[in-house]
Amino acid sequence: MIQANIIEDRKVIIARFINRLNRDIFNVVELQHYVKLKDIVHMATNVERQIKRKSSVRPLFSSTSFSSSWRLNLKRKRLAQPKSLLMGKVKTNS
Repeated sequence: MIQANIIEDRKVIIARFINRLNRDIFNVVELQHYVKLKDIVHMATNVERQIKRKSSVRPLFSSTSFSSSWRLNLKRKRLAQPKSLLMGKVKTNS
């Protein structure tokens, strides 16, 4: 509490910082060993970067999404074709 000129114990400052972290970051940081607030801030930023990186990377092909998109494309092609081609009949102009 710098504004009020109150000197707080280092452990209190660290505890307040940790308790205000995002739950995902908190879960990782609380398991680590730390001595200084600077160490915790560094750990928390690294964990945050890692979480963001993992959430932005998604698999290129997953078996369910690939097969469902393939089926969807097949249905679209069938709807786009004239019905006469689907039934094996070819229209002739006579």
